[in-house]
Amino acid sequence: MLNKILGVDMKKFRFLIITTIFLLCLEVKGGEWIAQTLPPGDWALNAVHFVDSTRGVAVGPLNTVFYTNNGGENWKTSILPNLQNIYMLSDVYINSDGFGIIIGSNGLVLKTSNYGQSWEKLSFPATDYLNSLEISKYIWIVSQQGKIYFSTDWGNSWLSHQQSFSFPISSIKFVNPMVGFISSSNGPLLKTTNGGISWETIEEVSNVNKIFFVDSLIGWVIGDKGYVAKTTDQGLTWEKINFPTTDYLTSLFFVDNFHGWITTFSSKIFFTTDGGQTWTLEYQNSKQYCYLFDIFFVNPQKGWAVGSGDRNNTILTYKSVSSFDEELKLDSSLFSIINNSLVFNFTKSNYRLSEVKVYNLLGNQVFHYNFLDNPYPSNIILDFLPYGVYFVELTFFLDQNLKSKVVKILIN
Repeated sequence: MLNKILGVDMKKFRFLIITTIFLLCLEVKGGEWIAQTLPPGDWALNAVHFVDSTRGVAVGPLNTVFYTNNGGENWKTSILPNLQNIYMLSDVYINSDGFGIIIGSNGLVLKTSNYGQSWEKLSFPATDYLNSLEISKYIWIVSQQGKIYFSTDWGNSWLSHQQSFSFPISSIKFVNPMVGFISSSNGPLLKTTNGGISWETIEEVSNVNKIFFVDSLIGWVIGDKGYVAKTTDQGLTWEKINFPTTDYLTSLFFVDNFHGWITTFSSKIFFTTDGGQTWTLEYQNSKQYCYLFDIFFVNPQKGWAVGSGDRNNTILTYKSVSSFDEELKLDSSLFSIINNSLVFNFTKSNYRLSEVKVYNLLGNQVFHYNFLDNPYPSNIILDFLPYGVYFVELTFFLDQNLKSKVVKILIN
């Protein structure tokens, strides 16, 4: 009766609704990393920071400073003061007002007021190797010599913290003006709850290279041998996370509680879409002496990673790719459906399959095959599935970039 009143076939209507919901809920499987071009030369970069999707600064050894006003399509050499020495530049920060700070070896601190186009040298009270900086209520800098420095007047003057440590401090992060953390790759993780006046050791976490907090409660730390730990209570407790490599982890960035990226010293980028429960290799450069040191995102669709060892690895930009992106159309000679089987021909191309997942119309996964951990078949037979429409999600490497494609098939 209802069919006649509405004038529609309700079975077909339910099919369309279920299919639409499934397509809307399909996960976006990461994106691709594309090399950007720097001015002529063999460069290495240690850190990168962006104000928005267009304006950013990248720094490295040998007094290297580049800036961009168009998201890295063009990188230009910044104008530096007359520096008497060669410095290793280790970290950079820039904000929406154009104010920025660079730190480096021998107590070098540089300041910009025009988004990194030119820099001036600031007076600093020490010749430490400065590792990391953080700007919250004050500007904070930590050093390889275990010292903490801060400025209350935007870098015009600096104070040395009364508390120093016997181990190098690798990273500093404040989640609000009162609560902050400092880490050491060869020592404990420490926390302040009084705005940096004093620092207390967190016993359960040590040997941390970098710290990142998504908000005031949820944070992450990374270190050597694939060490990853997560807190959801502002560092009161930490949970060790299983990570798919034992590499030295160099940097991390989360855009929300679920989507994040981690770089490794061996030039790999892993990403998660479920808050770190699972990690997928998204980029790798297998050439010798290629390294990645830092990663930064301005939103889930746009980010950058920097490193050294290869011109195609020095600075990378991230492009988010939907499962239905037209750029991911597979060549028909590489994939076909024959007699309820998925037939692949990737062996003689720059494609390399990672995994295959099959979903029914309710969005339930009914089949999964991981090519990285199992033999590489030329075809997968799916005739064990009941008659009907299914969606096949293919995840694969195109050159060094991880991509994904969803294909609708009919099992009959």
